[in-house]
Amino acid sequence: MQKGLKKVPHNLYFEKRTQCPCCHSHDYDVKLSLPFLDPRVLTFIETFYHGTISSQVLETVLYEIAHCSQCQALWQRYILNSQGMSQLYEHWISVEESFSKKSHGEYELFAKYANEMSVIHALFNRKPSTIDVLDFGMGWGYWCRMAAAFNYRVSGFEISKQRIEYAQNSGIKVVLDMQSLMSMKFDFINMEQVLEHLPQPLETLKLLKTLLKPEGVLRISVPNGCDGIDKLQEPNWCAKKDAFQPLEHINIFTHESLKNSAKYAGFVCLEDVPSMANIHDTCLYFRQD
Repeated sequence: MQKGLKKVPHNLYFEKRTQCPCCHSHDYDVKLSLPFLDPRVLTFIETFYHGTISSQVLETVLYEIAHCSQCQALWQRYILNSQGMSQLYEHWISVEESFSKKSHGEYELFAKYANEMSVIHALFNRKPSTIDVLDFGMGWGYWCRMAAAFNYRVSGFEISKQRIEYAQNSGIKVVLDMQSLMSMKFDFINMEQVLEHLPQPLETLKLLKTLLKPEGVLRISVPNGCDGIDKLQEPNWCAKKDAFQPLEHINIFTHESLKNSAKYAGFVCLEDVPSMANIHDTCLYFRQD
């Protein structure tokens, strides 16, 4: 069991976080506490996951949002354990819908990817063929394919077997295990809509720091949790697909709390780099402090 996690009695799929996952502080307040079986939470889960999650899985578990007094991050206290995460991402989430979001994505999505390639060029001002980039949590590999089209030296890392196979069939170099990844170094690491899903985000950021070359850059994009505490206190609040999404978005960031969390991992924010994020996301670039 990882530090800061405890088993939840009588539930095979959940565990409880007892410290802030973004800075390891124990100084936090619980801002919302509801049973997962409360209609304000359960209705969303039943609808969004098309009834694939049995209500028995959610029994005895609370949907709780804590606010860290130290780094200002918000986070869900009760999260799926490794067995539950495997069920969520391999079975409960519709693979077809996930794939369709990228394979039938709007023009704006791919234009955004192309603009991000221009930012990489501006950061290093070198020939793309000399720049090593990693997409950490690459999903189906579409960001990697765009980077490869710009002639960057591209690698992707992913844990989903289906997504790995699709990316490999699309010509993407996929790093298949953590040991292999640890032997590599990169100029640029992309982490798009990943950090909010991870049980131990601080440990992941520390890991990524070791993968960067001395002047390397880390890009992080996450859902925007701005005004999150106020939203939770609204009398008509109910769960939906936003920064507070139950089960998946277990870490909630604002612009400032993302900077704070990265600082604890040894990063400094590059304030002058355009993020090109939409209003629903927070996107920042970092170098080693």
